[in-house]
Amino acid sequence: MRIFLCGVTENQVDNIDKLTSNIWEHVDGLIFVDGGSTDGTRELLEDRVGEGAVLYRKWTNDHDLQMSEILRQGPMQIGDWFILRDSMERFNDDFAKSIVSFLVNARNQNIKSIYSHGKGFAFEYYDDMFFLGSPHWGLQNARHEAIDLKDYFKDEKEYSYRLKDGEEGGRPIHNFVDHFVKYYYVYGRSNHTLLGREHDRKAYQEAELNRQQFRVYCNKNIGLDFTVESLLDYLKKDQWKNDKEFVAMFNKEKILKDFYRWHVLKHPLEELEEKNKTHWEFK
Repeated sequence: MRIFLCGVTENQVDNIDKLTSNIWEHVDGLIFVDGGSTDGTRELLEDRVGEGAVLYRKWTNDHDLQMSEILRQGPMQIGDWFILRDSMERFNDDFAKSIVSFLVNARNQNIKSIYSHGKGFAFEYYDDMFFLGSPHWGLQNARHEAIDLKDYFKDEKEYSYRLKDGEEGGRPIHNFVDHFVKYYYVYGRSNHTLLGREHDRKAYQEAELNRQQFRVYCNKNIGLDFTVESLLDYLKKDQWKNDKEFVAMFNKEKILKDFYRWHVLKHPLEELEEKNKTHWEFK
């Protein structure tokens, strides 16, 4: 039984350093898929790789395809364990030191999958596994003998936690505004519109259709690139306000409205729809 810390990254040298610094010597290796870093991320990982591997796959906005390389190209064999973390997550020092005994104990109790508040944390490896979904992914064929760490720890900071937006070391408090637009507009294949509509298939289908129509309209009719910057530059101009088709699609999606309100109208975060769920539209 070998234990690997796994993830995907690109140009995140400081965060990858902090993520791996207190655990890399306690696991057998790191398996990371790098999208083409130029800031020293790859070199840092190679210094700490152990029995793992630093793999390369060009970033294509496909989280699941990127992560599946861990399972396909990595050195894992059936019976090994892998821990999944991203660059904004950290390990508790004491937990990092005891990670081997923790996972060995889990295995001895026939546990094969470990979650943290429903999100995948660590798994016993089998070669039929793959990741599905982007940007919000799930591990397919994880074995059903599972536990959730929330039932064993009072707080995530006792084992592994994510730096929240706005806290020291985390991303800016308004990070969700641009992040959601990236998932909505920049990504061609995206399951982000499913969030909050998991139990309303019709609402999800309508939202996803609007997303795809909006993207194509912006690209083909207006000539915008599929970048956050291109969309923002256009929203700062007045010409779109007389485009009834654009406005109709824009008004259907709170992600777009929050983006416009934050960057152009300078509305405070607490007034945005994502924060207070009130409805606003451009007229």
